[in-house]
Amino acid sequence: MEALDLKSQGLPHWEMAQLVQVSQNTLRSYLKDYQAGGIAGLKGLTHILQQSQ
Repeated sequence: MEALDLKSQGLPHWEMAQLVQVSQNTLRSYLKDYQAGGIAGLKGLTHILQQSQ
């Protein structure tokens, strides 16, 4: 949800990914899931969340 808020503020993807602490690929997956299915699409996330080092 935080990524969607940042998207609505017009931030570039690289900055959004940094702020929510995910890779740019994961961020793009989140946005595609939202675009395809709205909030319900995000609830079915199957991405593995990993902490950046």
